[in-house]
Amino acid sequence: MNGSQRRLQHFPAAFVYGALAAAAVLPCGSTAFGQRAGGMIAGIVRDTAGKPVAAANVTLHPGDRRAQTDSSGRFSIEGLGDDNYTIRARKFGYRGDSWDVKISKAGHVDVKLALENAPVLLDTVKISASEPCPTQSIRAFLCRRQRGGGIFLDYTDIDDKEKTYVGELFYEVPDILVDYKINDYGPVYAIRPRRSSCINSLVDGRPASAASPIPENTGRLIALEIYTRPDSVPKELREFLWPKSGELSRTGRCMVIAYWTNRGALEVTRSTP
Repeated sequence: MNGSQRRLQHFPAAFVYGALAAAAVLPCGSTAFGQRAGGMIAGIVRDTAGKPVAAANVTLHPGDRRAQTDSSGRFSIEGLGDDNYTIRARKFGYRGDSWDVKISKAGHVDVKLALENAPVLLDTVKISASEPCPTQSIRAFLCRRQRGGGIFLDYTDIDDKEKTYVGELFYEVPDILVDYKINDYGPVYAIRPRRSSCINSLVDGRPASAASPIPENTGRLIALEIYTRPDSVPKELREFLWPKSGELSRTGRCMVIAYWTNRGALEVTRSTP
């Protein structure tokens, strides 16, 4: 009698025969033993130098599925249905990255995500109350945040909200309404004021335009300033209070929103005189 036979004798015969019977009725391709039906998205998260990023948080929308990268930067999310998905990777100290993918119920998609080192936004800007803040530098955001009066989100605040699209950041902002629709290219968010009749937007210190568009994805946003009350707009931005030519305003003044992106002119310093 070999070792296997000796070990088998310790189990009751009814248990052995029951286990064999259960195995016999499992159909081919069953999802037993940990297998999962449906599609799968797998991938790797690296930094801009090509090194794997471990312990990065990966989220999938819709469905709110989550995963975390291993020591080699790899992850997988299984059991997915036929749908369009947005997959996003984020980690503190990095700017997030996202991909939009379409997958069939039994499909498999591989993605590669790259995380950029986030700028160091230090509260070291010291400026007198009478001196205006800069206009086209990230120091403007730091300066105005110290003075208050608006709503200020830096890249850590934005990442903590775990939103994929910039428009989603405005759902909790008082006096701003968010319109949502889906077109052939995916979700589209549009914001509008609840009380006043216009919003003037700046991107990296300049009026938003085709050359300086408002970013759609939060992965490209490093800071955000929102002034819903015209009286709270700092003096260096008051020229943007008035509606553009041809527009009518019931109040005569607009809200002002300043977007700071990762393509803007950054002044990343560890100390500022």
